[in-house]
Amino acid sequence: MGGNLIYQCDEPVSFELDNEAKCDKLDHFANQVDEHYNNFPLSNFLSSLSVEDFYNNKTSKEYITYYKDVIIPKNYKVVKAFKFFEKDVDRLKQLQSEASRIIQENIISGYLCFSVHPLDYLSISENAHNWRSCHALDGEYRSGNMNYMVDDTTVVCYLRADKQAILPHFPDTIPWNSKKWRVLLFFSNNRNMVFAGRPYPFTAEKGIEIIRKQMLPTLGLGKWTDWKDTFLSSFKDERSQELYHFSKLIPIGDGFKRYSDVVRNGPNTCHFNDLLRSTCYSPLWAYKSMDSPWSGDNTGMTSDKTEVVVGKPCNCPVCGKGRIAYTESMTCPSCADKYGYYNNEDYIECEICGTMTHCDDIYELDYSGLRVCPECFAHETAICQECGVRDMPDVVKYRDGDSRCLCPDCWANSQHTPPERIIF
Repeated sequence: MGGNLIYQCDEPVSFELDNEAKCDKLDHFANQVDEHYNNFPLSNFLSSLSVEDFYNNKTSKEYITYYKDVIIPKNYKVVKAFKFFEKDVDRLKQLQSEASRIIQENIISGYLCFSVHPLDYLSISENAHNWRSCHALDGEYRSGNMNYMVDDTTVVCYLRADKQAILPHFPDTIPWNSKKWRVLLFFSNNRNMVFAGRPYPFTAEKGIEIIRKQMLPTLGLGKWTDWKDTFLSSFKDERSQELYHFSKLIPIGDGFKRYSDVVRNGPNTCHFNDLLRSTCYSPLWAYKSMDSPWSGDNTGMTSDKTEVVVGKPCNCPVCGKGRIAYTESMTCPSCADKYGYYNNEDYIECEICGTMTHCDDIYELDYSGLRVCPECFAHETAICQECGVRDMPDVVKYRDGDSRCLCPDCWANSQHTPPERIIF
């Protein structure tokens, strides 16, 4: 980037919220009206609206409410209709102002940025635009921002406002770029594959496409294939009609590789990896065009070389010696304990790697009873190919006379029966 930490597109761009994001915003507003304003009739009216009617601020049909038999006629201003449900003038103005703000933010504009600036890692979820994630500086995974900052994988892409702002949890003396929208990019070790993390606060396919088609080539990072989001998870042998089930497989080079072997967390890191752990986001990835599995030239794309290791261990910024070990504290255990930066009772030490992990994220193995972090659960345990339970490899293992990897219970009941399924 010419020695700069931030590259910015020359011209502003505009993103329109997708339908899912519009629904989420409308549902959130309706819930807020009920919970914070104690106005269930208005909340119910908002919930009955179509997304198009709310964001166009005009009813496309007649709405009959169950509150005092109020009838909202066709072609009536939605925000104006609030007066039928709220008689307090000040509260009515507040509700109408908030609804107008949400409607106006249906389309957002700004400058798209590609950044490796330390302040952008710290502020990946700090903004003046009313959204947050677990990586906010008061979030459950705040210390993971530091792991992103020091790895060789993660880049912050965002749409910034025209002017810098005083961000939540930033000093008043340090105004910074307020992110209207952002996504983290994760590059492979050989720089010929890129993954997109979950965008916030909404998807914005246009933004993802501008990054792929314009920003990456402009920065000298090459041309890239279209984004992909599908995995191979099963295969049917047409001759035997046998159906084989797999964990997620992804095309790498001239073959396939387990997704969990391609994308991994760095050891002793504290971030929340959307690519591995999100239950509401399907990861996107693209290949550098000349190195894609469909290009005929798979240079560098061999399965034993391509990997995306997200996050890197980071030293404590307070003492500079110990490693950051807690998701909710950007300090080492010693400083966290000394300065009271975390609640000791909320964390458990992984019994495999020793990483301090929030109790909500701990897995307890079925037979050994070991309590382990998500990373060790995914990569240091074995899966019974009969019932699917996990435990240590010396518990779930290949038994003499049987080709399957079995837990003790399934081994006792197997009686050397042939395998019905294969799990990789």
